[in-house]
Amino acid sequence: MLRPWKLTVWSAVLVVGMLTLPMPGIGQARQPIPEGNWVGHFALPAHAAQVRLDIHIHGSTALVALGPGHASLQPTRIKRSATTLSFALPGVPLPLSFALSPRGSSLAGTVTQGALRGTARVSPGTPTLSRFLGTYQAANGDDFIVLDLSRLGLPPQLIDVTNDGLRGLYRTSATTYALGAGQGVRNPTAGAVHFAADGSKLTESLAGAVPRAATRLPFRAQEVWFQHGSIRLAATLLLPSGTGPFPAVVMAHGAGPSLRDEGQAFSNVLAAHGIASLTMDKRGEGESSGTYLGDFAGEQAIAGYAADVVAGGRFLARQSAIDPHRIGLFGGSQAGWVIPRAAATGGALFSFAVILSGPVVSQGESDYYATLCNQGNQTPAMTPAQIDAAVRAAGPSGVDPQPDLRRLHIPIFWVYGGLDQNQPTRLDIPLLEHLKLSTGMDYSWIVFPAANHGLVDTKTGLNRDAAASPNFAHGLFASLVNWLHEHALGR
Repeated sequence: MLRPWKLTVWSAVLVVGMLTLPMPGIGQARQPIPEGNWVGHFALPAHAAQVRLDIHIHGSTALVALGPGHASLQPTRIKRSATTLSFALPGVPLPLSFALSPRGSSLAGTVTQGALRGTARVSPGTPTLSRFLGTYQAANGDDFIVLDLSRLGLPPQLIDVTNDGLRGLYRTSATTYALGAGQGVRNPTAGAVHFAADGSKLTESLAGAVPRAATRLPFRAQEVWFQHGSIRLAATLLLPSGTGPFPAVVMAHGAGPSLRDEGQAFSNVLAAHGIASLTMDKRGEGESSGTYLGDFAGEQAIAGYAADVVAGGRFLARQSAIDPHRIGLFGGSQAGWVIPRAAATGGALFSFAVILSGPVVSQGESDYYATLCNQGNQTPAMTPAQIDAAVRAAGPSGVDPQPDLRRLHIPIFWVYGGLDQNQPTRLDIPLLEHLKLSTGMDYSWIVFPAANHGLVDTKTGLNRDAAASPNFAHGLFASLVNWLHEHALGR
Protein backbone atom coordinates (compact mmCIF):
# COMPACT_ATOMS: atom_id res chain seq x y z
CA MET A 1 0.00 0.00 0.00
CA LEU A 2 1.24 3.48 -0.76
CA ARG A 3 2.31 5.65 2.14
CA PRO A 4 -0.16 8.52 2.73
CA TRP A 5 1.03 12.11 2.52
CA LYS A 6 1.56 13.72 5.90
CA LEU A 7 2.32 17.42 6.09
CA THR A 8 5.06 18.10 8.60
CA VAL A 9 5.33 21.81 7.88
CA TRP A 10 2.87 22.74 10.58
CA SER A 11 0.04 21.19 12.50
CA ALA A 12 -2.10 24.15 13.51
CA VAL A 13 -5.47 24.67 11.85
CA LEU A 14 -5.07 27.05 8.90
CA VAL A 15 -6.77 30.42 8.93
CA VAL A 16 -9.31 30.67 6.12
CA GLY A 17 -10.68 34.18 6.73
CA MET A 18 -10.04 37.28 4.64
CA LEU A 19 -6.79 39.14 5.26
CA THR A 20 -5.59 42.61 4.24
CA LEU A 21 -2.17 44.13 4.03
CA PRO A 22 -1.29 46.48 6.96
CA MET A 23 -0.65 50.13 6.11
CA PRO A 24 2.30 51.36 8.19
CA GLY A 25 2.11 54.85 9.65
CA ILE A 26 4.87 57.41 10.10
CA GLY A 27 7.75 55.89 12.00
CA GLN A 28 6.06 52.49 12.01
CA ALA A 29 8.16 49.53 10.76
CA ARG A 30 6.75 47.77 7.75
CA GLN A 31 5.64 44.24 8.63
CA PRO A 32 6.21 41.16 6.49
CA ILE A 33 3.53 40.17 4.01
CA PRO A 34 0.76 38.61 6.16
CA GLU A 35 0.24 34.89 6.61
CA GLY A 36 -2.95 33.22 5.44
CA ASN A 37 -4.62 32.49 2.14
CA TRP A 38 -3.90 34.22 -1.15
CA VAL A 39 -5.72 33.24 -4.34
CA GLY A 40 -5.45 34.42 -7.93
CA HIS A 41 -3.86 33.50 -11.25
CA PHE A 42 -0.65 33.47 -13.25
CA ALA A 43 0.11 33.34 -16.96
CA LEU A 44 3.30 31.89 -18.46
CA PRO A 45 4.22 33.35 -20.86
CA ALA A 46 2.31 36.55 -20.25
CA HIS A 47 -0.02 36.10 -23.25
CA ALA A 48 -0.91 32.48 -22.34
CA ALA A 49 -4.14 31.33 -20.72
CA GLN A 50 -4.39 32.07 -17.00
CA VAL A 51 -3.76 29.30 -14.47
CA ARG A 52 -5.23 29.30 -10.97
CA LEU A 53 -2.81 30.00 -8.08
CA ASP A 54 -3.67 29.16 -4.43
CA ILE A 55 -1.12 29.96 -1.70
CA HIS A 56 -1.26 29.53 2.07
CA ILE A 57 1.61 31.26 3.89
CA HIS A 58 2.83 30.10 7.28
CA GLY A 59 6.16 31.34 8.54
CA SER A 60 8.90 30.52 6.03
CA THR A 61 6.80 27.88 4.29
CA ALA A 62 3.78 27.92 1.99
CA LEU A 63 1.32 25.40 0.62
CA VAL A 64 0.95 26.08 -3.10
CA ALA A 65 -1.60 24.59 -5.50
CA LEU A 66 -2.09 25.37 -9.17
CA GLY A 67 -5.13 24.84 -11.38
CA PRO A 68 -6.59 21.57 -12.73
CA GLY A 69 -4.07 19.43 -14.58
CA HIS A 70 -1.16 21.44 -13.19
CA ALA A 71 0.95 20.78 -10.10
CA SER A 72 -1.34 20.03 -7.16
CA LEU A 73 -0.88 20.95 -3.50
CA GLN A 74 2.72 20.90 -2.29
CA PRO A 75 4.72 22.57 0.50
CA THR A 76 7.57 24.86 -0.49
CA ARG A 77 10.05 27.16 1.21
CA ILE A 78 9.46 30.89 0.73
CA LYS A 79 11.26 34.17 1.26
CA ARG A 80 8.93 36.77 2.74
CA SER A 81 9.51 40.37 3.71
CA ALA A 82 7.51 43.58 3.74
CA THR A 83 8.19 44.06 0.04
CA THR A 84 8.56 40.62 -1.52
CA LEU A 85 7.26 37.08 -1.53
CA SER A 86 9.31 34.61 -3.57
CA PHE A 87 9.19 30.83 -3.99
CA ALA A 88 9.78 28.16 -6.62
CA LEU A 89 8.05 24.93 -7.64
CA PRO A 90 9.72 21.90 -9.29
CA GLY A 91 9.97 22.14 -13.06
CA VAL A 92 11.88 21.21 -16.20
CA PRO A 93 14.10 22.60 -17.65
CA LEU A 94 14.19 24.87 -14.57
CA PRO A 95 11.95 25.51 -11.53
CA LEU A 96 8.81 27.63 -11.84
CA SER A 97 9.77 30.78 -9.88
CA PHE A 98 7.47 33.46 -8.47
CA ALA A 99 8.44 36.94 -7.23
CA LEU A 100 5.50 38.99 -5.88
CA SER A 101 5.24 42.42 -4.23
CA PRO A 102 2.37 44.35 -2.60
CA ARG A 103 0.02 46.15 -4.99
CA GLY A 104 -2.65 47.71 -2.83
CA SER A 105 -4.31 44.82 -1.02
CA SER A 106 -2.96 42.30 -3.56
CA LEU A 107 0.39 40.77 -4.44
CA ALA A 108 1.55 41.01 -8.04
CA GLY A 109 4.73 40.34 -9.96
CA THR A 110 6.43 37.87 -12.23
CA VAL A 111 6.61 34.15 -12.83
CA THR A 112 9.58 32.76 -14.75
CA GLN A 113 10.81 29.40 -15.96
CA GLY A 114 14.08 29.53 -17.78
CA ALA A 115 13.69 31.96 -20.68
CA LEU A 116 9.90 32.17 -20.21
CA ARG A 117 8.51 35.19 -18.37
CA GLY A 118 4.93 35.84 -17.29
CA THR A 119 2.76 37.61 -14.73
CA ALA A 120 1.05 36.62 -11.47
CA ARG A 121 -1.43 38.26 -9.12
CA VAL A 122 -3.09 37.02 -5.91
CA SER A 123 -5.38 38.58 -3.31
CA PRO A 124 -6.49 37.54 0.19
CA GLY A 125 -9.33 35.02 -0.05
CA THR A 126 -10.88 31.66 0.69
CA PRO A 127 -8.96 28.58 -0.49
CA THR A 128 -10.00 27.38 -3.94
CA LEU A 129 -10.82 23.84 -4.97
CA SER A 130 -7.23 23.60 -6.28
CA ARG A 131 -6.04 22.99 -2.72
CA PHE A 132 -8.09 19.78 -2.56
CA LEU A 133 -7.40 18.31 -6.02
CA GLY A 134 -5.53 15.01 -6.05
CA THR A 135 -5.70 11.39 -4.89
CA TYR A 136 -6.55 10.23 -1.38
CA GLN A 137 -6.33 6.72 0.06
CA ALA A 138 -8.28 5.18 2.96
CA ALA A 139 -6.72 2.78 5.45
CA ASN A 140 -8.35 -0.17 3.65
CA GLY A 141 -6.84 0.85 0.31
CA ASP A 142 -9.89 2.58 -1.18
CA ASP A 143 -8.82 5.44 -3.46
CA PHE A 144 -10.61 8.73 -4.11
CA ILE A 145 -9.78 11.33 -6.75
CA VAL A 146 -10.90 14.96 -6.58
CA LEU A 147 -10.83 16.72 -9.94
CA ASP A 148 -11.99 19.98 -11.49
CA LEU A 149 -14.06 19.74 -14.69
CA SER A 150 -15.21 23.38 -14.75
CA ARG A 151 -13.72 23.92 -18.22
CA LEU A 152 -16.13 21.25 -19.49
CA GLY A 153 -19.13 22.90 -17.84
CA LEU A 154 -19.38 20.24 -15.11
CA PRO A 155 -19.08 20.66 -11.33
CA PRO A 156 -15.98 19.36 -9.53
CA GLN A 157 -16.04 15.58 -9.16
CA LEU A 158 -15.29 12.99 -6.51
CA ILE A 159 -14.30 9.67 -8.08
CA ASP A 160 -14.49 6.60 -5.86
CA VAL A 161 -11.94 4.53 -7.81
CA THR A 162 -12.57 1.34 -5.88
CA ASN A 163 -16.31 1.38 -6.61
CA ASP A 164 -16.24 3.34 -9.91
CA GLY A 165 -18.29 6.09 -8.25
CA LEU A 166 -18.65 9.51 -9.88
CA ARG A 167 -20.48 12.40 -8.21
CA GLY A 168 -20.45 16.17 -8.50
CA LEU A 169 -19.17 18.33 -5.64
CA TYR A 170 -21.11 21.44 -4.56
CA ARG A 171 -19.43 23.79 -2.11
CA THR A 172 -21.33 24.52 1.11
CA SER A 173 -18.44 26.01 3.15
CA ALA A 174 -14.71 26.69 2.80
CA THR A 175 -13.88 23.02 3.35
CA THR A 176 -17.15 21.09 2.85
CA TYR A 177 -18.92 20.03 -0.35
CA ALA A 178 -22.28 18.33 -0.88
CA LEU A 179 -22.14 15.13 -2.96
CA GLY A 180 -24.51 15.29 -5.90
CA ALA A 181 -26.93 12.65 -7.13
CA GLY A 182 -24.72 12.10 -10.21
CA GLN A 183 -21.81 13.63 -12.06
CA GLY A 184 -23.82 16.66 -13.19
CA VAL A 185 -26.99 16.63 -11.05
CA ARG A 186 -27.03 17.95 -7.50
CA ASN A 187 -30.35 16.88 -5.99
CA PRO A 188 -31.14 14.74 -4.16
CA THR A 189 -27.70 15.02 -2.61
CA ALA A 190 -26.09 11.73 -1.61
CA GLY A 191 -23.97 13.00 1.29
CA ALA A 192 -21.00 15.28 1.84
CA VAL A 193 -17.21 15.46 1.66
CA HIS A 194 -15.21 17.37 4.26
CA PHE A 195 -11.58 18.35 3.59
CA ALA A 196 -8.90 19.17 6.13
CA ALA A 197 -8.08 22.85 5.69
CA ASP A 198 -4.51 22.00 4.71
CA GLY A 199 -5.70 19.60 2.00
CA SER A 200 -4.09 16.58 3.64
CA LYS A 201 -7.25 14.53 4.23
CA LEU A 202 -10.87 14.09 3.24
CA THR A 203 -13.84 12.36 4.83
CA GLU A 204 -16.64 11.06 2.61
CA SER A 205 -20.04 10.67 4.30
CA LEU A 206 -22.70 8.94 2.20
CA ALA A 207 -26.23 8.72 3.57
CA GLY A 208 -26.70 5.45 5.45
CA ALA A 209 -23.02 4.44 5.14
CA VAL A 210 -20.07 4.51 7.51
CA PRO A 211 -17.93 7.60 6.79
CA ARG A 212 -14.62 6.90 5.08
CA ALA A 213 -11.51 8.95 5.87
CA ALA A 214 -8.65 9.11 3.38
CA THR A 215 -5.21 10.72 3.33
CA ARG A 216 -3.60 12.46 0.36
CA LEU A 217 -1.05 10.37 -1.53
CA PRO A 218 2.39 11.94 -1.99
CA PHE A 219 2.56 12.35 -5.75
CA ARG A 220 5.08 14.81 -7.17
CA ALA A 221 4.24 17.11 -10.05
CA GLN A 222 6.59 19.11 -12.24
CA GLU A 223 5.65 21.98 -14.53
CA VAL A 224 7.58 21.31 -17.75
CA TRP A 225 8.08 22.57 -21.25
CA PHE A 226 10.15 21.29 -24.15
CA GLN A 227 10.76 22.17 -27.78
CA HIS A 228 9.35 20.26 -30.74
CA GLY A 229 10.89 22.05 -33.68
CA SER A 230 9.62 25.62 -33.49
CA ILE A 231 6.80 24.66 -31.10
CA ARG A 232 7.10 24.87 -27.33
CA LEU A 233 4.95 22.22 -25.68
CA ALA A 234 3.92 22.87 -22.08
CA ALA A 235 2.93 19.99 -19.82
CA THR A 236 2.71 18.52 -16.34
CA LEU A 237 4.79 15.49 -15.40
CA LEU A 238 3.07 13.59 -12.58
CA LEU A 239 5.37 11.21 -10.69
CA PRO A 240 4.22 8.49 -8.27
CA SER A 241 5.48 8.31 -4.72
CA GLY A 242 8.68 6.40 -4.06
CA THR A 243 11.78 6.16 -6.18
CA GLY A 244 12.02 5.49 -9.89
CA PRO A 245 12.74 4.90 -12.56
CA PHE A 246 9.00 4.61 -13.26
CA PRO A 247 7.09 3.36 -16.28
CA ALA A 248 5.29 6.30 -17.87
CA VAL A 249 2.69 7.29 -20.45
CA VAL A 250 2.21 10.24 -22.73
CA MET A 251 -1.43 11.31 -22.66
CA ALA A 252 -2.86 11.78 -26.17
CA HIS A 253 -5.85 14.11 -26.47
CA GLY A 254 -9.29 13.64 -27.90
CA ALA A 255 -10.85 16.19 -30.26
CA GLY A 256 -11.05 19.88 -29.45
CA PRO A 257 -8.73 22.58 -28.07
CA SER A 258 -7.71 20.38 -25.16
CA LEU A 259 -5.50 21.29 -22.21
CA ARG A 260 -3.54 19.13 -19.81
CA ASP A 261 -6.54 18.79 -17.49
CA GLU A 262 -8.19 16.36 -19.95
CA GLY A 263 -6.36 13.34 -18.58
CA GLN A 264 -6.33 14.27 -14.90
CA ALA A 265 -8.56 11.41 -13.70
CA PHE A 266 -6.56 8.63 -15.35
CA SER A 267 -3.17 10.21 -14.65
CA ASN A 268 -4.06 10.04 -10.94
CA VAL A 269 -5.17 6.40 -11.24
CA LEU A 270 -1.91 5.55 -12.97
CA ALA A 271 0.18 7.38 -10.36
CA ALA A 272 -1.52 5.40 -7.58
CA HIS A 273 -0.20 2.26 -9.30
CA GLY A 274 3.34 3.47 -9.86
CA ILE A 275 3.06 4.86 -13.40
CA ALA A 276 4.09 8.42 -14.28
CA SER A 277 2.26 10.50 -16.89
CA LEU A 278 2.94 13.49 -19.11
CA THR A 279 -0.15 15.56 -19.92
CA MET A 280 0.28 18.40 -22.40
CA ASP A 281 -1.56 21.50 -23.53
CA LYS A 282 -2.31 20.99 -27.23
CA ARG A 283 -0.20 23.07 -29.57
CA GLY A 284 -1.63 26.60 -29.78
CA GLU A 285 -3.65 26.15 -26.57
CA GLY A 286 -2.99 26.89 -22.89
CA GLU A 287 0.72 27.49 -22.39
CA SER A 288 1.84 25.70 -25.59
CA SER A 289 2.93 27.72 -28.61
CA GLY A 290 2.25 26.97 -32.25
CA THR A 291 -1.04 26.87 -34.16
CA TYR A 292 -3.97 24.71 -33.13
CA LEU A 293 -4.64 22.18 -35.88
CA GLY A 294 -8.42 22.15 -35.46
CA ASP A 295 -11.07 19.68 -34.35
CA PHE A 296 -11.40 17.74 -37.60
CA ALA A 297 -9.43 14.49 -37.68
CA GLY A 298 -7.87 15.04 -41.09
CA GLU A 299 -4.47 13.71 -42.10
CA GLN A 300 -2.64 16.94 -41.26
CA ALA A 301 -4.15 17.15 -37.75
CA ILE A 302 -3.59 13.48 -36.87
CA ALA A 303 0.00 13.59 -38.14
CA GLY A 304 0.68 16.81 -36.24
CA TYR A 305 -0.81 15.65 -32.96
CA ALA A 306 0.98 12.30 -33.27
CA ALA A 307 4.29 14.13 -33.80
CA ASP A 308 3.66 16.14 -30.61
CA VAL A 309 3.01 12.91 -28.71
CA VAL A 310 6.25 11.42 -30.03
CA ALA A 311 8.07 14.56 -28.86
CA GLY A 312 6.53 14.00 -25.43
CA GLY A 313 7.79 10.43 -25.41
CA ARG A 314 11.30 11.59 -26.27
CA PHE A 315 11.13 14.12 -23.45
CA LEU A 316 10.17 11.35 -21.01
CA ALA A 317 13.02 9.13 -22.21
CA ARG A 318 15.49 11.86 -21.18
CA GLN A 319 14.21 12.10 -17.60
CA SER A 320 16.16 10.24 -14.90
CA ALA A 321 12.93 9.36 -13.03
CA ILE A 322 11.51 7.52 -16.06
CA ASP A 323 12.32 4.02 -17.34
CA PRO A 324 13.04 4.66 -21.06
CA HIS A 325 12.15 1.04 -21.90
CA ARG A 326 8.62 1.30 -20.46
CA ILE A 327 7.08 4.38 -22.06
CA GLY A 328 3.53 4.00 -23.33
CA LEU A 329 0.62 5.92 -24.84
CA PHE A 330 -2.73 6.59 -23.21
CA GLY A 331 -5.77 8.46 -24.52
CA GLY A 332 -9.34 8.40 -25.72
CA SER A 333 -11.72 9.20 -28.55
CA GLN A 334 -9.78 10.93 -31.38
CA ALA A 335 -6.63 9.52 -29.76
CA GLY A 336 -7.75 6.22 -31.28
CA TRP A 337 -6.22 7.54 -34.52
CA VAL A 338 -3.40 9.58 -32.94
CA ILE A 339 -1.94 6.76 -30.81
CA PRO A 340 -1.42 4.19 -33.61
CA ARG A 341 0.21 6.89 -35.76
CA ALA A 342 2.50 7.99 -32.90
CA ALA A 343 3.44 4.39 -32.09
CA ALA A 344 4.14 3.61 -35.75
CA THR A 345 6.33 6.69 -36.27
CA GLY A 346 8.06 6.60 -32.87
CA GLY A 347 10.11 3.52 -33.67
CA ALA A 348 11.10 1.62 -30.53
CA LEU A 349 10.20 4.58 -28.27
CA PHE A 350 6.82 3.21 -27.11
CA SER A 351 6.26 -0.21 -25.57
CA PHE A 352 2.50 -0.30 -24.83
CA ALA A 353 -0.74 1.64 -25.31
CA VAL A 354 -4.20 2.05 -23.78
CA ILE A 355 -7.05 3.52 -25.86
CA LEU A 356 -10.42 4.52 -24.38
CA SER A 357 -13.43 4.76 -26.72
CA GLY A 358 -11.05 5.12 -29.67
CA PRO A 359 -12.18 4.17 -33.19
CA VAL A 360 -10.59 1.35 -35.14
CA VAL A 361 -12.79 2.30 -38.10
CA SER A 362 -11.84 5.19 -40.39
CA GLN A 363 -12.54 8.84 -39.68
CA GLY A 364 -15.30 8.96 -42.30
CA GLU A 365 -17.09 5.93 -40.87
CA SER A 366 -16.85 7.20 -37.30
CA ASP A 367 -18.12 10.68 -38.20
CA TYR A 368 -21.01 9.26 -40.24
CA TYR A 369 -22.00 7.01 -37.34
CA ALA A 370 -21.92 9.97 -34.92
CA THR A 371 -24.12 11.98 -37.28
CA LEU A 372 -26.70 9.19 -37.53
CA CYS A 373 -26.67 8.92 -33.71
CA ASN A 374 -27.00 12.71 -33.26
CA GLN A 375 -23.80 12.47 -31.19
CA GLY A 376 -25.91 11.36 -28.25
CA ASN A 377 -27.90 14.60 -28.07
CA GLN A 378 -31.22 12.93 -28.99
CA THR A 379 -32.61 9.52 -29.83
CA PRO A 380 -31.58 8.38 -33.34
CA ALA A 381 -34.24 8.03 -35.99
CA MET A 382 -32.79 4.66 -37.08
CA THR A 383 -32.30 1.41 -35.18
CA PRO A 384 -28.75 0.33 -34.23
CA ALA A 385 -28.84 -2.33 -36.95
CA GLN A 386 -29.90 0.22 -39.57
CA ILE A 387 -27.17 2.65 -38.45
CA ASP A 388 -24.49 -0.04 -38.66
CA ALA A 389 -25.69 -1.11 -42.11
CA ALA A 390 -25.62 2.48 -43.38
CA VAL A 391 -22.06 3.01 -42.11
CA ARG A 392 -20.87 -0.26 -43.65
CA ALA A 393 -22.45 0.70 -46.96
CA ALA A 394 -20.67 4.05 -46.94
CA GLY A 395 -17.32 2.34 -46.40
CA PRO A 396 -13.99 3.67 -45.15
CA SER A 397 -12.80 7.20 -45.90
CA GLY A 398 -10.35 9.68 -44.43
CA VAL A 399 -7.77 8.73 -41.80
CA ASP A 400 -7.66 4.97 -41.25
CA PRO A 401 -5.74 3.55 -38.24
CA GLN A 402 -5.54 -0.02 -39.52
CA PRO A 403 -2.36 0.35 -41.63
CA ASP A 404 -0.61 1.81 -38.57
CA LEU A 405 -1.96 -0.94 -36.30
CA ARG A 406 -0.62 -3.61 -38.68
CA ARG A 407 2.88 -2.12 -38.36
CA LEU A 408 2.98 -2.29 -34.55
CA HIS A 409 4.50 -4.89 -32.26
CA ILE A 410 3.37 -3.57 -28.88
CA PRO A 411 0.48 -4.66 -26.62
CA ILE A 412 -2.60 -2.42 -26.86
CA PHE A 413 -5.71 -2.44 -24.67
CA TRP A 414 -8.98 -0.87 -25.92
CA VAL A 415 -11.85 0.02 -23.57
CA TYR A 416 -15.30 0.61 -25.03
CA GLY A 417 -18.84 1.55 -24.08
CA GLY A 418 -21.61 -0.53 -25.63
CA LEU A 419 -23.91 2.52 -25.85
CA ASP A 420 -21.34 4.86 -27.42
CA GLN A 421 -23.15 7.38 -29.66
CA ASN A 422 -19.98 9.14 -30.87
CA GLN A 423 -18.06 6.28 -32.44
CA PRO A 424 -19.17 2.76 -33.50
CA THR A 425 -18.12 0.20 -30.91
CA ARG A 426 -20.18 -2.49 -32.68
CA LEU A 427 -18.11 -1.96 -35.84
CA ASP A 428 -14.76 -1.63 -34.06
CA ILE A 429 -14.83 -5.05 -32.43
CA PRO A 430 -15.00 -7.17 -35.63
CA LEU A 431 -12.05 -5.19 -36.99
CA LEU A 432 -10.04 -5.80 -33.81
CA GLU A 433 -10.86 -9.50 -33.95
CA HIS A 434 -9.59 -9.65 -37.54
CA LEU A 435 -6.45 -7.65 -36.70
CA LYS A 436 -5.61 -9.89 -33.78
CA LEU A 437 -6.18 -13.06 -35.82
CA SER A 438 -4.25 -11.88 -38.87
CA THR A 439 -1.28 -10.28 -37.08
CA GLY A 440 -0.99 -12.36 -33.90
CA MET A 441 -0.40 -9.15 -31.95
CA ASP A 442 -1.16 -8.72 -28.25
CA TYR A 443 -4.35 -6.74 -28.89
CA SER A 444 -7.11 -7.01 -26.27
CA TRP A 445 -10.28 -5.13 -25.43
CA ILE A 446 -13.25 -4.95 -23.12
CA VAL A 447 -16.77 -3.63 -23.77
CA PHE A 448 -18.96 -2.31 -20.96
CA PRO A 449 -22.51 -2.80 -22.29
CA ALA A 450 -24.19 0.11 -20.46
CA ALA A 451 -21.40 2.70 -20.87
CA ASN A 452 -21.42 5.73 -23.17
CA HIS A 453 -18.53 7.43 -24.99
CA GLY A 454 -17.20 8.81 -21.68
CA LEU A 455 -17.41 5.30 -20.16
CA VAL A 456 -20.13 6.44 -17.77
CA ASP A 457 -23.00 4.00 -17.18
CA THR A 458 -26.30 5.13 -18.71
CA LYS A 459 -29.60 3.58 -19.72
CA THR A 460 -29.64 4.87 -23.30
CA GLY A 461 -26.18 6.30 -24.05
CA LEU A 462 -27.71 9.76 -24.44
CA ASN A 463 -25.81 12.71 -22.99
CA ARG A 464 -28.68 13.74 -20.73
CA ASP A 465 -28.50 10.35 -18.98
CA ALA A 466 -24.80 10.75 -18.28
CA ALA A 467 -25.35 13.86 -16.16
CA ALA A 468 -27.51 11.90 -13.72
CA SER A 469 -25.24 8.86 -13.60
CA PRO A 470 -23.48 8.27 -10.26
CA ASN A 471 -20.78 5.97 -11.63
CA PHE A 472 -18.41 4.99 -14.38
CA ALA A 473 -18.83 1.56 -15.94
CA HIS A 474 -18.56 -0.98 -13.13
CA GLY A 475 -15.15 -2.60 -13.34
CA LEU A 476 -13.57 0.14 -15.48
CA PHE A 477 -10.61 0.94 -13.25
CA ALA A 478 -10.08 -2.65 -12.16
CA SER A 479 -9.90 -3.81 -15.79
CA LEU A 480 -7.28 -1.15 -16.55
CA VAL A 481 -5.16 -1.98 -13.51
CA ASN A 482 -5.39 -5.72 -14.20
CA TRP A 483 -4.17 -5.26 -17.78
CA LEU A 484 -1.26 -3.12 -16.59
CA HIS A 485 -0.25 -5.70 -14.00
CA GLU A 486 -0.51 -8.51 -16.55
CA HIS A 487 2.03 -6.59 -18.65
CA ALA A 488 4.42 -5.95 -15.74
CA LEU A 489 3.57 -2.27 -15.55
CA GLY A 490 3.04 -0.37 -12.32
CA ARG A 491 2.65 -1.91 -8.89
